[in-house]
Amino acid sequence: MSGRAVALVLAASSFAAGAAAAGEPVRVGLFGLLAPKELTLSATAGEVRLTPAGGAGRVSMRLSGQGLHVRAVGGSRLAVWGETAGRRLAERLTLARRRLEAAVAGAPAREVDGALTVSAAGGVLRVVLELPAPALAVESALVEREPGAGGEAVKAQVVACLSFVLAGRGRHAADGFDLCDTTHCQRFAGIVQSASARERAAAAAVAGLYLELGGRPLPAFYTAECGGKLERPSDLWGPVPAIFRSRPDPGCVRHDWTVVIARRDWQRALERAAGRRLDVPGPAAFEVKRSSEGSGGLVSAFAGSAGGRSVEAPFEAMAREVRAVTGRWAIRSRRLALFEEAGHVRLTGSGRGHLAGMCQAGAARLAAQGRGFREILAFYYPGAGLRHA
Repeated sequence: MSGRAVALVLAASSFAAGAAAAGEPVRVGLFGLLAPKELTLSATAGEVRLTPAGGAGRVSMRLSGQGLHVRAVGGSRLAVWGETAGRRLAERLTLARRRLEAAVAGAPAREVDGALTVSAAGGVLRVVLELPAPALAVESALVEREPGAGGEAVKAQVVACLSFVLAGRGRHAADGFDLCDTTHCQRFAGIVQSASARERAAAAAVAGLYLELGGRPLPAFYTAECGGKLERPSDLWGPVPAIFRSRPDPGCVRHDWTVVIARRDWQRALERAAGRRLDVPGPAAFEVKRSSEGSGGLVSAFAGSAGGRSVEAPFEAMAREVRAVTGRWAIRSRRLALFEEAGHVRLTGSGRGHLAGMCQAGAARLAAQGRGFREILAFYYPGAGLRHA
């Protein structure tokens, strides 16, 4: 969610149900963006329960170190097979909580610790991991953390992540889980192998703590680097708690960025993001749409026009398409300007991420200055109280 990947969509209504039982497990949808058709599960041992396709009752299979393979076949059926077990058809696979490795094509394998459910819809696997909310928050914090941040900044990140988990529980209920594993919610890549023993100790010291406001968990937004100024989430996502406001952040230093993209690549990306082509002769003209009046407003959309036709694409969709062209997150924040040049489009901006909530770069600097995690949280989330799940 930090905005190391920029695409993030949040709405205040997404956080309406959060506080319900903070101690209940949370369900995370894994690998959703990859639309996987096949999954490999590996563990030292264990029993897998299958709900047979078109049959009653359940059957079991053994999970071995060589792996168990699951493939979507047809609309909602699974084919499951392993080293010592023949191929079986099933409607659902369930695995009680244990530590295991899960892998799909196109992504690194993930080590996870939780109860796993696999089903299929439309020939695509739906993989859902159930685990305690504090455990999810710790691993999200360790993958979202500012590289090299001190222990107090890590603690603040863990608290913010758990607050976000509890406030957002159920925002993907229509998909069969609570939260996704991408920056649409907050990143989760399983157990973070790169975390140091010191970071783990810092995270463990605050595991279970979250922020509360008005008797409910606070949707504790955070961003990679605000560029010296925090923005109002209401400019991005509609009404949010009043403690989030536009103000300077002296702990974060402004770093400007520039990206240049060929006009033809920009137009193709814009058309894909908009879902419609211009299909007119002659060069197109490009512009940005802002969330508020004036040149200082954050960009909400990109537009192009030619020959009396026009297309418009939301910021998030365009950011994804440009990444497909450039291979990286070229559009780093909504604080930007667009300039048309001969054969190119040039974007200049500052900050990384959505620029709202806790600035991770600023939090790291506050920690380096000797500030504790409580002071860091109080600066970025003034008026929120600390509670234990």
